[in-house]
Amino acid sequence: MTSPVTPRIDRAYAILHAPPDRVFAAFADPMSYIAWLPPTGMTGRLLEYDFRTDGRYVLELTYDEATPGAPGKSTSRTDVSRGRFT
Repeated sequence: MTSPVTPRIDRAYAILHAPPDRVFAAFADPMSYIAWLPPTGMTGRLLEYDFRTDGRYVLELTYDEATPGAPGKSTSRTDVSRGRFT
């Protein structure tokens, strides 16, 4: 018998020195979101993006080739995360 998997919940915050309408626009437009979100050494790809209250997203982050030994969690070079807009 296998035990149930407890979902992982991560929370993050940042102080942004930008007007609220620019911050909203950075999240609302999928191309803008994927341009600024991936950390240095990674590229991103949205597999799903429903920007509305309770909308969901699926994001795939891939380590660049120049990042030797990058420890991907979903595959050897990628991390896939799912989330919900609240």
